[in-house]
Amino acid sequence: MKKYDLHIHSTFSDGYYSLEEIVDKLKYYGIEIFSITDHDNIDSIKAMNKIDTQGLTYIPGVEFSAHKDMYKMHILGYGIDGNNEELIKLCKNMKLRKNIRNLEVIKQLKDKFGIIISYVRYLTVKYYEFFQI
Repeated sequence: MKKYDLHIHSTFSDGYYSLEEIVDKLKYYGIEIFSITDHDNIDSIKAMNKIDTQGLTYIPGVEFSAHKDMYKMHILGYGIDGNNEELIKLCKNMKLRKNIRNLEVIKQLKDKFGIIISYVRYLTVKYYEFFQI
């Protein structure tokens, strides 16, 4: 039976590993079928064209955040066309909204708790590193 992982995040969203590191780990652990499903981001799809995936089956993917009323959910999509202009535009809009929201949170941290995170630090630090501050 083939091993697979269809829900992997890379450094293109909140993942810890680069695409190259992910592929190396997949090969090491014998996982043959995989999908990179970064949050609200399809940049990894084009970037995967430069990665050696010989011996593996790559399925382009994405994970969209959604909400309806009081419910929040993540929706996984597979077989994604990374050149689809509407999808590219949607991802850019989602990233803009997320960045605006993150800046609001940074301001609230400063105003309410005196925690100062500079905009430059916000742009250069990966999500998982914030928990190590």
